[in-house]
Amino acid sequence: MASLTQSGGTLTGTGTLTVTGSASFTSGTESGGETVIMAGGASLLTAGQFGTITLTSSTLKLGDGTDISSSTIEGKDNTFAFSGTSELLIANHDTLTDSSGVSGGYGTDFTGAGTVINDGTYVRDDSALSLPTSMWRLTTTAPSMSKPAR
Repeated sequence: MASLTQSGGTLTGTGTLTVTGSASFTSGTESGGETVIMAGGASLLTAGQFGTITLTSSTLKLGDGTDISSSTIEGKDNTFAFSGTSELLIANHDTLTDSSGVSGGYGTDFTGAGTVINDGTYVRDDSALSLPTSMWRLTTTAPSMSKPAR
């Protein structure tokens, strides 16, 4: 698929959906066991304030693991809600920059039962962080997490 924009509703199915071009996911649900690969990276939770992305027994993969890509979380006071066997995968060669706590925001909450797999780089661009460390699984591929000093 060349591009994908999801701003609500539910994307459901089984199998794998690969987005080769631009991808934007401002709110909504992915469910049903599918894997969505945003090969070129993605803009997540960019619609201002109080956005929620819900993963229900699904995998959202940022980057394809081969080519360099960049993903961002830009809105304020957002939530990634996980249930079932859900995973957010930051692929090798992808950088996820989370600036959701900048300019008075409270950051992005990662809640529920799920896993954030960091095979790439996660950059937290502010001090507002609500991330249960039990959700993070760092791999030996090339993980990196950084948070600028303030």
